[in-house]
Amino acid sequence: MNKRTILGILLSIAVIPFAVQAEISTDVHIQSDTDPVRLDIDRRTFEEIKSLLNQGYPTVSVMLHIVSLGTSINDVVYLAVKADPSRAQEFYDTAVSLLPLLPGWTIQDVDSADRYYITYLAGDLGALSTVAEVARRFFDEDQRISPFPKWNQGEFHIMATTAELAGLISDEFWYQKGTLQPGSPRDASNRPIFISFYRDQNEIVIDSGVERIRKAQQQGILELPVVFVYNDIRTRPISRYPADVTATEIVNDFFERGLKLTAVPEWQDVGDFHMFGSVQELLGLINARSKNEIDPGRWERITQDIRDNGFQEPLLLSLFNSGDGQVWANEADRLVAAAELGITEIPVVYLYHDLGRPPCGHLIRNTVLICAAAVAGGASPSICQPPPVPGQPYRTSGGGGGGSPLPTPTPPPTTPPPTTTPPPPPSPVRP
Repeated sequence: MNKRTILGILLSIAVIPFAVQAEISTDVHIQSDTDPVRLDIDRRTFEEIKSLLNQGYPTVSVMLHIVSLGTSINDVVYLAVKADPSRAQEFYDTAVSLLPLLPGWTIQDVDSADRYYITYLAGDLGALSTVAEVARRFFDEDQRISPFPKWNQGEFHIMATTAELAGLISDEFWYQKGTLQPGSPRDASNRPIFISFYRDQNEIVIDSGVERIRKAQQQGILELPVVFVYNDIRTRPISRYPADVTATEIVNDFFERGLKLTAVPEWQDVGDFHMFGSVQELLGLINARSKNEIDPGRWERITQDIRDNGFQEPLLLSLFNSGDGQVWANEADRLVAAAELGITEIPVVYLYHDLGRPPCGHLIRNTVLICAAAVAGGASPSICQPPPVPGQPYRTSGGGGGGSPLPTPTPPPTTPPPTTTPPPPPSPVRP
């Protein structure tokens, strides 16, 4: 790519509009198994790309055709390199040259290790069916067990020894237990133990329901079913934050730095939650109706229910990172009623939603993403030549300020490419 082409791209892409396409991650199942690009689930697209390339269609036409079907350009590059690794340079150069012509939704702003990764079946572990081995494969090789089990129907990833699980119990946690209701899911004898992995520190955090593990030890139960939660590079357990962290700080960490909390498994029925939030502070974060705007009959029902039962289910805050940040509450009227009744704190669960697309005009970020996709597909990192614009900052999909772009990723031959997002600035969360 010559300097004139690079300059043309930089000038052109700055004025291209982009489409809005939200990605929803609301619970443990969705969050832990969200939209990975694997040949098994993208077989049809992969075969179509491979067929068109083999028939001699121009690479640019093949890419534009697949993008027009709704596939992101970095996914097209990944699948094209998988189809014909010998043409990786051609695929990379073509994709970069198309950037000025494409809307923003065609780029998936997801760190490569969270989008292109190796999966395996639980049965592949064999004699090494332990939490330690599953963690090692994730932290060292970015491998994840697939598919995610229907845990509320009794499915699980592996059976782990009670002794190993007991050794993982610590003061760290990613949610707090709600009031146990009779007949709730946590009462089920086949409910699995959740184990959450955090790639930023190679940290293992075990389910908050540790009493079941201790009880199993006392009863001589040797194994328990386990479900693993694979967190992306920007997800944290709530225990990383100080005990006095505020809802505003949690919200700002998402809007300004893209940091999220691991989803709560059972906020329904059981009432599990992330943290207690100040009622007055929460009212300042959302657009809620005043008491006078609420139907009197509804107001009476709400206030009487709160007097009788309190908040059996937590308040759900939906956060949408659209650039300026928006916050919604699922029960805003109940929050207003709680304030009227003098309740100062209620349990809160955070639900995160992000465009997952880089802002239009950030060519460097886009080329790094395309490079990472090509490398994940099997290309050599040497094919990548991001435009050299020293000192030009960019913003990540989470809104956090970035510094100069990182150099082209150079992962080991047997592992997916590392994250390409610059480290975020300091915040209340513990390192």
